[in-house]
Amino acid sequence: MAANASARAQPTAILASKLRELDGFCLVVDCGTPGCRGERSYLIAGLAATLGADRQVGDVLGRDAVHARL
Repeated sequence: MAANASARAQPTAILASKLRELDGFCLVVDCGTPGCRGERSYLIAGLAATLGADRQVGDVLGRDAVHARL
């Protein structure tokens, strides 16, 4: 699980985690569009209910998403 991963391995472990493993957390996504720099928050439970609890965080965000914070 992501909490047990080393500091270097933690982002990879989080992206590999299933949504059901992170129930109770919030996902904050920064917009990388120039001029926007907005931020959106999503409840993991809501994403799991909509997209499926067995989906991996990386699949929901896209594998190149490296700035996600949980």
